[in-house]
Amino acid sequence: MLFELINRNKTIKELRRKKGYTAQELAMKMSVYNIDILKIDNEKLKDLKEPLKSRLILSLRK
Repeated sequence: MLFELINRNKTIKELRRKKGYTAQELAMKMSVYNIDILKIDNEKLKDLKEPLKSRLILSLRK
């Protein structure tokens, strides 16, 4: 929860690069296609729908 509150106004691309992941690495970690990560790269964390948002938070928190 704290991760979400601190990073809710950042884009997925910023969060991904902060952890050092490429789009392909994050997609493999989340078990989704690479194109799905690239589609949401410019969206903010607070704008994502809930199932995807929770999976993304779990992947980026580690």
